Amino acid sequence: MKNKKTIELSSIELKESKPRSLCAHGESFNYIQRYAGELHIFKDDCFEETIQVGEIQATHINVHGAILFGGLPLIDFFDCEADLYEMTYPLLNFEEGRFKDEIIIEYNLSRILIIDLVTVDPEYRGFGMGLAAIKLLTGSLCADGDVILLKAKPLQFDDKFPKEKAVGLSRNKNKSEQALHNHYASIGFRKLGNSRVMISSLEDMREVENG
Repeated sequence: MKNKKTIELSSIELKESKPRSLCAHGESFNYIQRYAGELHIFKDDCFEETIQVGEIQATHINVHGAILFGGLPLIDFFDCEADLYEMTYPLLNFEEGRFKDEIIIEYNLSRILIIDLVTVDPEYRGFGMGLAAIKLLTGSLCADGDVILLKAKPLQFDDKFPKEKAVGLSRNKNKSEQALHNHYASIGFRKLGNSRVMISSLEDMREVENG
């Protein structure tokens, strides 16, 4: 294995996943883009060949298009699929059918990027590649003003997460969640209320990076 100081993420190979209808009538279909990508590093100090060391998945939502052109009520739009609702409900004022005032004041909300998954293979953890992948992804898919969401949810406690990829990860859930929260906070994410959802933007991330 390479020396720790020499391992850096070289690229993300990102592909748009085949979209699927979110509602029975399919109206929200065109306003959702799902992406799946691979994290790569250069192989053996060779800058011509790379190897995969992890995965990343994301969902990009054109909120402005869905509401303005699709004629979809805001709450109904996010309630079309469980994973979207789970990530966006801390943003919503359900009684008034709109975003919460404190969110509107601070963010644009025309488009939302949800980072659904970031994993790094066990032997390549501890080198900052997950955070580097998030920065590359957001820099590629987001514009200033876009909202970026992710969840501080340790994957080793998810029954669907492959056990071989959980090697070396803590089995203390509370400590793992706090460590992951601090990890994402280090690049500009902050917690939304009492949920595990965290929010940021390119501006927030640049502010933290520039000190």
